[in-house]
Amino acid sequence: MTEKQVLQELYALESLDQPELVFGSRHKENESAPFYIRRLNSSTKLIERLATSCVERLQALQAIGPTQHLRGYDAGFDADEDEPRFIKVEDDGVIEAVVNSITENTAGLAEFKENERGNGRLSYYALQGRDKKGRLIRFYRAMPIGQRLKPAEGIQAVLKKNQFVLVDSESVPVTFSAEFTCALYQGHLYIFGTRSFETMFHYYDDLKAVAATTLDDVHQNHIPIEDFDELKDRLLSNKANIKRLRGITKRGHLKKYSLQSIKGSIDRFRLGIKVTEGADGKPHLHWEDGQETEVLRLLNDYYVTSPTSGLDYGSNNKELLAA
Repeated sequence: MTEKQVLQELYALESLDQPELVFGSRHKENESAPFYIRRLNSSTKLIERLATSCVERLQALQAIGPTQHLRGYDAGFDADEDEPRFIKVEDDGVIEAVVNSITENTAGLAEFKENERGNGRLSYYALQGRDKKGRLIRFYRAMPIGQRLKPAEGIQAVLKKNQFVLVDSESVPVTFSAEFTCALYQGHLYIFGTRSFETMFHYYDDLKAVAATTLDDVHQNHIPIEDFDELKDRLLSNKANIKRLRGITKRGHLKKYSLQSIKGSIDRFRLGIKVTEGADGKPHLHWEDGQETEVLRLLNDYYVTSPTSGLDYGSNNKELLAA
């Protein structure tokens, strides 16, 4: 089946059978370590409410983001919930590791205990179950930044039937959203909002490594750049830049770049960057302080001319129509 056909089957889900709730967390002292996963001992009412909300959310998503809008995930493109994206799990080692950290049979997972609360940041929770054919479905939802598994500070109360009721001081308040960030189904991860997805799985750590490799490739094999190490450090210090560099890698157009083609764009769009002779006597891309973004835009094919109007445009969010 194609990814669009799988998504259509997901949209047609009528109920989630055998639902179970787990969460993934990063340890507060080592956020680069793998997620640790815990099974949540949850009330039947909570599980059923979450399962129903996921099915209802699928129906809403189908209305605003039908399958014809589906595209492959591109780290250089910020897609909203009406622009669903997908990753084939077996093709992405980072996502495959995250997905496989939760077993299909959660009975083998350790159960969350009260003495663990406060040990880490709750990054996401996952509700998983089965469709009518017994196939695994898992819904992931990012938790609010700063959510901790510890009692709330101060004196807590809730409003119930026009009366404020004191909350047990040992209670741990956790908010579960009626929406979800992405869904795993038949080997595909469908993403409904790329920013939440990237934050939830701490994807930036891995994107940064890929972005660094991309810059090295540019400098060594395509476009020699003056003060390259300084430019690299500056670009990799910004998350938006990291995403765009990852997108450049996936689109694969760097192999078509040369110093000559870059110079053509510099001249055509009257940019401040220059091609000058470097210390080794060979031509290099020369940039000044504050022009880092302009260099990245060049690499990202940001500058385009419309064949219809003849007008010049700048755009980070482009979709390649034909190779």
